[in-house]
Amino acid sequence: MEVSYKRRAAIIITTVAGVNFLNVMGFRILTVALPTIVEGLGLSTELLLWPALIYACAVAAPSSSPAYLRILLAAESLSWLGACCT
Repeated sequence: MEVSYKRRAAIIITTVAGVNFLNVMGFRILTVALPTIVEGLGLSTELLLWPALIYACAVAAPSSSPAYLRILLAAESLSWLGACCT
């Protein structure tokens, strides 16, 4: 059974949007929960934002890898790699 071009595009866009939504929600939940976590562990307020920063860096790092590989390899399409890395 052949999937139409429009349906395939809709599936890809929905998948990418879903992954981005989950990443943003995870980051926002972490940001909102951090004050309670820090208070519960008895940590100082200086340590409040570093987990959110590390989480943001960990989420953002793989998204730049396919673009870098595409430049290095002069490849036509590595878009599938971006979906695998996020």
